[in-house]
Amino acid sequence: MLTSALEPLQHRTDRTQKNLIARPDIADYLVLGFNAVNAALETQAQRYLFSPGAKNSNSDSQKKEKNDENDIEMVFVCKADMKSALLSAHFPELVAAASAASDKNAETDVSKSLGTVRLIQLPAGSASRLAQASGLTQLSVLALRRGFAGTAELTARLESHQIGQVETPGWLGQARLMPPAIATLVTTAPIKSFGKQQKQGKQQQNQQEKTPTGPPVKKQKPL
Repeated sequence: MLTSALEPLQHRTDRTQKNLIARPDIADYLVLGFNAVNAALETQAQRYLFSPGAKNSNSDSQKKEKNDENDIEMVFVCKADMKSALLSAHFPELVAAASAASDKNAETDVSKSLGTVRLIQLPAGSASRLAQASGLTQLSVLALRRGFAGTAELTARLESHQIGQVETPGWLGQARLMPPAIATLVTTAPIKSFGKQQKQGKQQQNQQEKTPTGPPVKKQKPL
């Protein structure tokens, strides 16, 4: 089903065609590529993860409501086709953070927002098939946004294969960062000034460095 959804993009990414084909509607619901998917998930997670001193305004709340419509619902990762497992090791944590941000009540109870974003691992060989269907040279990670026409069918297939959702412990909703406790100690130290004794000591040291060391050499008289 994913390959058929990517086929409209194949003609647009074909550089051999002279006339540029119009952007297909399906492109608004697709996020293609490793970097693009990571950036979208991080942006989605930032609505839940906040920094100290951040100010909330009406404009921020309006932006949040607009962004909710473009939230990511599913993330597909070709883990078996990646060169290293480290490239995909961060996706469970990132998807869990993005799931917490998608729920409107995430600030009060994280446990209610578990599984908003689904993380699916595709079998080996899927990366080449996805790249061929989309017309790209390489495609190992893609995501689907809300409003995708085939979301209901994909969800039914995932549930039939007993593919679960990303779960996090419930105590994370009550976890808080501890304020820093820094112990300080005020001390004083005298400021040394260069007096006559220090200047004389430096002069003696310079003279010792200039004088040659070792036993004197005796001159031999000619025979």
